[in-house]
Amino acid sequence: DVIGKEKKLVIGMCGLPARGKTFISKKLRRFLTWLGYNTKSFNIGNYRRSVCGTVECSADFFDPNNEFAKVQRERCAEFALWDLMSFLKEKGDIGTVSYTHLTLPTIYSVWISADAVSLQK
Repeated sequence: DVIGKEKKLVIGMCGLPARGKTFISKKLRRFLTWLGYNTKSFNIGNYRRSVCGTVECSADFFDPNNEFAKVQRERCAEFALWDLMSFLKEKGDIGTVSYTHLTLPTIYSVWISADAVSLQK
């Protein structure tokens, strides 16, 4: 049982919109908290809604050809990632993150950041 003492755990949930990623993430967080782990869920959709300024973003925001929106989506992922890493550095044991628009650079960024947190004591 080394999670929380020597290692941190990041669980990523990725998939199509409205398929239960956040629902499963929250259920998992509740169960892990019940087991005694300090756990927190991060939903990139919440960051996206704060960037859009509304509950729902327009379809243009998700257009892969819209470079401005692409930068905004990546910023949302970065903000969530930084909050996740801050949580793990301070007091967290396990963090879950759920997102829809995932790119290979984002996956790599999560991997490198999570590894960096686990190396810092």
